[in-house]
Amino acid sequence: MNWNTYTNALFALSLWREARGEGELGMRAVGHVIWNRHNKGRSLIRVITDDAQFTSINPPGKSYDPQLDEWPRPPDPRFDIAMRIVDEIMAGESEDPTHGATFYRNPKTATSQWYERHVARNPAYRVRAVIGNHEFHALVQP
Repeated sequence: MNWNTYTNALFALSLWREARGEGELGMRAVGHVIWNRHNKGRSLIRVITDDAQFTSINPPGKSYDPQLDEWPRPPDPRFDIAMRIVDEIMAGESEDPTHGATFYRNPKTATSQWYERHVARNPAYRVRAVIGNHEFHALVQP
């Protein structure tokens, strides 16, 4: 198996599961959060699959997400869009609509106390964008 193909498919699946209901811009924003984390020196696979990062990809456990049971079925134009977004982000051809965010949440449905304490109420982080139902947070640079 070509790991680049696997990585791209996993990246696109993350966008599709996390934000397919938010349209192209919402999926692009989630893609940039993943890419921004990757740019801090971690592999894309680790960024996407590490525990408690993206609940739609994490295995069942503390925070089972029903998205784990969801898979795109051809033809799914939203998955095609997610694959295109991944290609554009990885080629450096996509402007970051989150302005450097490394975290996001839907404040209407989020239940993570960790996120609330460490990001949402942390003065070191600011909301850099609101896209669809998601708030995108970035560390404020000194």
